[in-house]
Amino acid sequence: TAALEFSRLYRSDDLGANWVFTGVEFNRSVDFSEGDEGFFSPTFAQFGRGYTNTRDAYVYIYAPEIIDPSHWNVQKPGEIALMRVLKTQIENEAAYEFFAGMDGSNPTWTGNIAQRQPVWEDANGTHRMAVSYNAGLNRYLLTTMTSDRLGRIAIYEAAEPWGTWTKVFEEQNTQRWGSKVVIFSFVN
Repeated sequence: TAALEFSRLYRSDDLGANWVFTGVEFNRSVDFSEGDEGFFSPTFAQFGRGYTNTRDAYVYIYAPEIIDPSHWNVQKPGEIALMRVLKTQIENEAAYEFFAGMDGSNPTWTGNIAQRQPVWEDANGTHRMAVSYNAGLNRYLLTTMTSDRLGRIAIYEAAEPWGTWTKVFEEQNTQRWGSKVVIFSFVN
C-alpha cells in the first residue's frame, strides 16, 4: 500500500546538520489495532520561536488520520488526531497522551492510542496540515487542504488547541496557491 508504516521523531542538536532518532515511533503494525490505519505527517503546534507563547508545559502534535491507506491524496472524510506530551518527556513515547473527546467544556486525554478521538473533522477531507498559535489574535490557526490539493487551501480557527474549529477561509486558486498544494502554515 502507499501508506506510511510509521511516524518517527528525530532530534537535531546542531541546527539540522545531523539528526538522531529519539526512540519515539508510532508504528501501524504495533501501535494501531486492526481496522485502525493510524495517522500520518504529524506536525507540532507552533507557539513562536522557542515555544515562547506556549499555553502550558505540553507540546501539542496534530496528525491527519489515514482513512484510505491506498493513496497519499486527500483523506475523506477528514479527521485530525491531537496528542500532547510534557516538554520534558518528548523523547518518552509512553508519556504521550491522546485527545479522547470532551467532558463538557474540558478535554479528556488517554494514554491508549486506540481511544483517541478526532479533534477536527470535515466530510470533504484533509491532507497534510499545520497549526500555529497567534498571540495577537489569541487564536489557534489550522491550515489544510480539503476536497483536493489542486490549488485549494482552507483555514480554521479555535480558542483552544482541541477546538471547536470554525472555517474562516477556503479558496481554490491555482494562480495564487499553485497547482498542487502540499502544506502551508502561519509562522509567528
